[in-house]
Amino acid sequence: RRQFRVRDRDMDGYLDVQFAAEKSEETGRLIYMPFMIQFLFILSRNSYFDHWTWPATLVFIFVGNFFLACTAWGILRHSARNIRKRAQEDLREAIHQAALLGDPDKNRHDDLLKMQQRIEEERRGAYARFIQDPALLAMLLPSGIFGVLSILFRLLFAGT
Repeated sequence: RRQFRVRDRDMDGYLDVQFAAEKSEETGRLIYMPFMIQFLFILSRNSYFDHWTWPATLVFIFVGNFFLACTAWGILRHSARNIRKRAQEDLREAIHQAALLGDPDKNRHDDLLKMQQRIEEERRGAYARFIQDPALLAMLLPSGIFGVLSILFRLLFAGT
């Protein structure tokens, strides 16, 4: 509040966005682990290690896990987007009121605009750009690495 020199009620949306960014940033780091475990499961079924089959139920489980993770990622991004949208709407209303009512604190309008800019520029956690989102990278990493490793294993060890 002191940083922006605004009223307490003006901080609600900003604090919500900051909280969502920090918590989703922590979650983004944790989300790599399930995908890496899934990657190891898939890698262990590779024919290079043994001649294991891929029963339909196992494929269904892997695909289901992937889609559940994608759904959770989408819900997180959607929730964060809604938090930011609501914060921006509340802030726009406060800016509009400060401009219309001629707020005795002349700097409040400028400080509210600075806060609005900070909300728009937030790029941590679920507010990261689409391609920099840790959850998306975690989903793409195992499938991309698995494909590359499968090709390398076949090229390097197919003749042996």
